[in-house]
This record gives sequence, C-alpha cells and structure tokens, in this order.
Amino acid sequence: MSKNSSSTISLEDLIAKYGDSSNTTWVEDKFSVWRHQQSGAAQGYAISEGFCIVWGNPLCEHSQYPEVVQAFLDWCKTESYKPLWCCTNGVLEKLLCTELEWRSVWCVQEDGLDPTKANPEGNKEVRKHIRSAQAKGCEIIEEDGEPPEEVKKEIDIVIKEWREGRRGVQVHTTNVEPWRDFEHRRYFYARDAEGKVVGFLFLAKIADGWAIKDSLQINGAPKNLTEWLITSAIHSLASTDEHFLTFGPTPAEKLTPSSNINGTSVKFLSKTYSGIERTFLGNKRAFRDKFEVRGEPIFVCFPPHGLGRHGISALMKVLTD
Repeated sequence: MSKNSSSTISLEDLIAKYGDSSNTTWVEDKFSVWRHQQSGAAQGYAISEGFCIVWGNPLCEHSQYPEVVQAFLDWCKTESYKPLWCCTNGVLEKLLCTELEWRSVWCVQEDGLDPTKANPEGNKEVRKHIRSAQAKGCEIIEEDGEPPEEVKKEIDIVIKEWREGRRGVQVHTTNVEPWRDFEHRRYFYARDAEGKVVGFLFLAKIADGWAIKDSLQINGAPKNLTEWLITSAIHSLASTDEHFLTFGPTPAEKLTPSSNINGTSVKFLSKTYSGIERTFLGNKRAFRDKFEVRGEPIFVCFPPHGLGRHGISALMKVLTD
C-alpha cells in the first residue's frame, strides 16, 4: 500500500506515536510500507532475492499485534515472499516464536540513555574532543523544525562530501535523508571558525523519546566532532525533560539463539554473525560506549529453516544497497 494512504493516520504520525528507531527508516525509499485495512497499522519491509525483509515492529498497540502480524504474513504468502523479521521487540519475538513456532536470535540491541541523567563530558575522550573543537572556533547551532534553505544547502554539501569519501562496503539502514517529516525532527549542525558547516546531526521523534538518525562530519573537521553534536543533543533534550534518546540498533557482542534452534544452525549463524560484526559493525559499539548507553535486546525472527545462506544474503543486500 501507499505510504500516504489518506484513509488512515499518516506514517509519520504513527512513528511518533508507536515507533522506535527501526521504524524511522520507513519514510525513506529503501523500504515499502504495508497498511492494515482494518486498524490502519503499518509495517515496513524490503523485498530482496525472494525474501520479504520485515523491518521493525508493527506501528500499533501491542494488543493488536496478533491480528496485524497474521494479516501481514497472509499477504506475504499471497505474494510468495519468504518472511525474515528483523529488529523486533520482546513482545513481537514472543508472539512469533510461541504462537507461530518461529525461531529467533538476539544479535542486536537498542542503545539508549536518559538525557536527564547522562553526563557525556564525564568521559575523558569526549571532553577532550569537545574542548579541542571549541578551541578551534567551532560552534553548535540547533534548529527545532525545518532549517533555513541556505542551511539545508550547506548540509547537503556535507552529505555529498561524506558519500564521495566512503570506501568499501557500507552497512546501513538509512540513506541519510534529513529533509523529510520536519514536524518530527530536530537538527544540530556545527560551523567552523570561518562559518562553514562542517558537521550535522538530526533526531527523529519516536514513541518513548527521540532517535539519532544520522551524524556526519566532513574531512578536515575537528576530530570526533560528532561527539560534541551528540552531547549538544543530549543537553537540549534534558532541558525539555525528555527521558529517552536512542542511538538505534547496535550489534551485540555475540549471537544468542532461542532454545528451539539446533546446534548445527547455531554454529553456522554464530560464525556468520561473527564475520559480519567484525568486518562491518564492531566500531559502533566502542563509540557508543563513551556515552554509557544501556542496551535492550532486539531480535531477528524467522520460520523454521527460514534463515540460511540465502536469507543472510538477502538481508545483507538490503543493508548494503
């Protein structure tokens, strides 16, 4: 169904009411969105190599999960898609594994903090990098809602430079598209001593608080300028008594399978995950640990025999496209 169904509440408003960081990616072109006719609930997905890579929890009340999930899986069956459900919370994981006898693994966690209790400058490295950027004449500016056109153009240049400077395969669920859904966004950007925008960060509203969507800096910007941008966002949220900020999904230190997966599958999945985590994802955890985040388990769920080499290939294609 269309992302802009006029007969139901908008996708953006659903994310702000029910969503978490995984749902915020649905407004981008990477994902399509299915809508439940009866309730207006939404579910994001991407089709890859015959698999339906389902991303995040349905946008609805938890009590509506059984009806919405069954309707969505019936649609997948009608379309001959093999479902692979990523980034589910514990409620959805229990439903899929108990009622439908699916399998699950915990290999990702939601990293978040309470801005009113956080003390990012308490970390020696963060404090050092902030002082270094300040000494070089940088400043952080906040925009609540849509920034002025000239600022947007300058930030677009930062994004362009970042994209052109990437090397190798990149694992990501977002395409860095900050100019969507201004009503539910907050923006922070850094100017250097000459007034040039050298980095930016933007937040998206979710049910429990806010999610960091992207934080980038250009080559030549002060080292780890993103740490100051994140610190600024934390203090801003604390000043308005916001109690949750999430960095989004981060790889867990190891893969933990559910009890109904056999030993051979566990060995294969653990070896595969270790390679992916080590190659692409490990440095994210070290960076986020500076902010003393706490991790909440989120799960990858799949039907029996539903996640083999082909399923992993399909998932990685979505994450690296």
